[in-house]
Amino acid sequence: MFSYPLGIVFAFECTMSCFVQGCLILPEGDEIVPPHNTAPRIELNKVTPDPTLGPVNLSGCKTQRFTALVSDLDAKDTLYWRVFVDYYRDPDPSSSVIGRIDIKETKKFIQFVIDTKDTRFGGVSRFNEPHSVELLLADREFEVQNITPPFGRQLVDENGYVDSFTWVVRLTDEICPDPNTAGDES
Repeated sequence: MFSYPLGIVFAFECTMSCFVQGCLILPEGDEIVPPHNTAPRIELNKVTPDPTLGPVNLSGCKTQRFTALVSDLDAKDTLYWRVFVDYYRDPDPSSSVIGRIDIKETKKFIQFVIDTKDTRFGGVSRFNEPHSVELLLADREFEVQNITPPFGRQLVDENGYVDSFTWVVRLTDEICPDPNTAGDES
């Protein structure tokens, strides 16, 4: 049988005692500060239309509702959002409307409607080719004056965070029924 010197046994027991009890003493004055600002998130499993089904087909006959569940761990934070249609083709993306929501809990739904007649899609010549509808979410206000590229994406406060989600959209050239002749049986 092995025998260890009493000092080694005592040091081992003290060390194990600290590990077992979770003994971790911080020096006085060092406090653990929770994060002061967390990034807003677009919950990828809570967006519609469902992006896993492929491109969203939009006919010229209807509008399309888009929804997204957004979250922010900073309770009572104000979030700002914009929707860009074909951002890189849009001659003035900074003119897109800015939405604002107050997060009272940590999650809230955003919804918006896209009309296939939106001029940002580029007109009739842009049928049957890919387009994009992007939701940009921020926890700071968007800069609206004296902006430089990337247009429409800059925040007033450089300490802000953003998240983005893009749907791929395809406009179809479906012929819409004339509302004036609908129901006529000639």
